[in-house]
Amino acid sequence: MENIKDEPKTCIVIGNPLDGLQIIGPFDDDDDARCYAEQKLSGEWWITEMLEPEPAKEQHDG
Repeated sequence: MENIKDEPKTCIVIGNPLDGLQIIGPFDDDDDARCYAEQKLSGEWWITEMLEPEPAKEQHDG
């Protein structure tokens, strides 16, 4: 997978798999995301890079 528009974009993930996850962003870089999270969020959070999905493969019925 490639970065969106070849520019890394950072997001914050909050929540948990059982209750649900939320994505906040994008931010321009890790520092911006970390600053936002430290000032605005409580509990656990993770910073990750947003990735562009790979194109879907074409299916051929045969």
